[in-house]
Amino acid sequence: MYNRKLLRQDSHFYFDCMKTKTYHYFQHIGAPIDWLLYNSYESTRSIKEQIVMNRNHNWAYLTSCLEPEDLDFVGGKQESIIINNFQNAMEHIKKKSEERKVLVFKCDEYHIPHREWTYLQRHAYHYMYIIGYDDSGGSTTLQMIDDGYPDFNYVNYDVAIFNEMYEKEIIEYFFDSALIDPQLSEQIGWKYREYISGLDDDFSLFDDAIVFMETNDYESMIANRGLYFLEHAFSKLSASRIIFTRFLTLLDAKLYSEIIKKLIDCSKALDMLQHLMKKHSLLNEKNDAEEIISLCRKIKKMEIEQLDKLKTFV
Repeated sequence: MYNRKLLRQDSHFYFDCMKTKTYHYFQHIGAPIDWLLYNSYESTRSIKEQIVMNRNHNWAYLTSCLEPEDLDFVGGKQESIIINNFQNAMEHIKKKSEERKVLVFKCDEYHIPHREWTYLQRHAYHYMYIIGYDDSGGSTTLQMIDDGYPDFNYVNYDVAIFNEMYEKEIIEYFFDSALIDPQLSEQIGWKYREYISGLDDDFSLFDDAIVFMETNDYESMIANRGLYFLEHAFSKLSASRIIFTRFLTLLDAKLYSEIIKKLIDCSKALDMLQHLMKKHSLLNEKNDAEEIISLCRKIKKMEIEQLDKLKTFV
């Protein structure tokens, strides 16, 4: 049986694949999950360290946002089960599917046919939903959702393919609206004020990007992959800013209306910056390089003003 109710893609690639599943699921069932975005406003310093300096892709960025223990505030919980035996795993999946439960399972991208960039090429962990199964045709197929990059895919795989990709872990989510913290807004408001008050930033990501554009020739930019990781850094920053507006809207849409607008503008500018960097990596046009530098200066100023303004309200 299949649980066909849609889970929609809506997190702007801010979270890694596991937290993306968590966010989408609780959003899908109507839990007040956006309250847990209180610490989604990332410092540019952290993004620079993790992505530009340590050369991690944006989906490998480690954020403190949406940690499992915070789910308690919104009446939620996630439970990880290690099931090493494949037949036992299938029995568990069938039982939960008949209860119309949506599960998440850990898998190896090497064995996932629709992820063409890693299929039979590279081993890496990934997470996907299982939303049901069908054994009416003589063999069992599983229906899955992969809400990871680049598309939002519904896929049906024979149990034999699932056996290859399965990596022993199944995650189940629980939600009870009666367990939502009765002082949710006050409790999260306190955690938010503590987070923003302690947030420190030096905004050197933008200075480093300007220096990089001014001192590297085109061949060096491509060879050292500096432009590539700057793109990923600004992608993460854009996602952080736009998703944070959801929290501010809950917290006090009227009070934060001006900041919300500025965050949306900042995210749009960061998206343009990524576009120019991608275009420059393909075409090597001087005008693009000059516009990248100009945008970095503009966005740095926006970022400084935003953080200062946020701190004045706490």
